[in-house]
Amino acid sequence: MRGFIELLVDAVDFGAVEAWAEAVAALKQLPALIGRKKVDAAEVARDLVTGSCRWLVFADPVNRLGAVDKAAHTFCVLERPHR
Repeated sequence: MRGFIELLVDAVDFGAVEAWAEAVAALKQLPALIGRKKVDAAEVARDLVTGSCRWLVFADPVNRLGAVDKAAHTFCVLERPHR
């Protein structure tokens, strides 16, 4: 998955209206986060993780603090433009 995301971010020139700017920024940040062992909730766009995804992504889904499940966060960010 890491290679696909790196290629996706490098090959596609993502542009967006202002309302989607945060989602595009989160997408471009994915390659740097995927390669790390631990990602903290303060390092991700927490407002993009909504609904039932919060329970999968955050160790503390109510306060959105602590560690982040990288696989769930990646899926949430990739799924966001699909909505």
